[in-house]
Amino acid sequence: MIDILVTSAEIDDISNIGMVHYQAWYDTYKNIMCNDFLDYNTKEKLMNDAELKISTTYIAKADNKICGFLFYKLFENQLEIHELYILKEYRGFGIGTELIKHLITNQKRATEIFLWVLRKNKKAVKYYKRQGFKKTDKVDLVKVNNSTTYYVDCYNMNL
Repeated sequence: MIDILVTSAEIDDISNIGMVHYQAWYDTYKNIMCNDFLDYNTKEKLMNDAELKISTTYIAKADNKICGFLFYKLFENQLEIHELYILKEYRGFGIGTELIKHLITNQKRATEIFLWVLRKNKKAVKYYKRQGFKKTDKVDLVKVNNSTTYYVDCYNMNL
């Protein structure tokens, strides 16, 4: 068991969040998505994204380093978990669960919590089911990468 600290992200965390996102993105999708799609999220892009999302991001620290994060979007009373990434070597220690619990505890305005998950990402679908999420429907989302359009088959899941 490891000690986990979950807090709101701060400006000083941006580069570490971007690096966690970059590493976890590749580890998560390298056997699911094509390389061209994976290459869309460069380190620089994810660092810039982290800065834009800092006010709605929670981080998890273990061993005195950021090992995971959760980025959310709040729409009146609906809350979308937009990104939840954990470094590969820290998966299985309850870090994602702690991030979700922290979100629920601190965002009481939300009466509905939902997320989108790649249908092909069977590990994530199984994980979210264990967290209490239920599939509501299946939707094709469009993801644009430079001049190529990718259709990403996702489940919508609600808590």
